[in-house]
Amino acid sequence: MKSCIVCDLEKPTGIMLYNGFICESCEKDIVCTETNDPKYEFYLTKLRRIHA
Repeated sequence: MKSCIVCDLEKPTGIMLYNGFICESCEKDIVCTETNDPKYEFYLTKLRRIHA
């Protein structure tokens, strides 16, 4: 299991993006979030933790 960079929980499934892991539920939330939604900024902040 890996720790999700968005929710910080240990999850068994998800995607690897460079050196970060995003669980399936967070991935779905990110994909469905509109740019005018307040959660959008939250996700951007969390995704900045990924370094190429």
